[in-house]
This record gives sequence, C-alpha cells and structure tokens, in this order.
Amino acid sequence: MNIQQIYEAFDKIGCLTFATINDDYPETRIAHLRVYDEDGIYFMTMNTKPFYKQLTTTQKR
Repeated sequence: MNIQQIYEAFDKIGCLTFATINDDYPETRIAHLRVYDEDGIYFMTMNTKPFYKQLTTTQKR
C-alpha cells in the first residue's frame, strides 16, 4: 500500500486511537487524521495538551 491508500483506509474509519506512555502507564487518546503527503500521514494536537507533551518527550524503547 502507498501512503494515499493507507490514509484513505484510515479516513474511512473516521478517527484513530493513539497510545502514549505517561510515566509507567499507557494513556490513549482519539485523534483524527488531517492530511498526507509523500513523507507521511499527519494528525493534529495542541501543544498545550498532555498528549503533545507525551508525544514529544517519550523515548523509544
């Protein structure tokens, strides 16, 4: 599948659940995809929300 096909398949669902780690436990949030390009698929969250902080501070394990 290419990026456009993946985006279109997920777009039919309407929203997705994303999981992040807060300290030692997971948290889930619902998000909507916004757009895609040749580099990937994008969603949006506000930089004042805990979800944003967790996305930008969690290390890969």
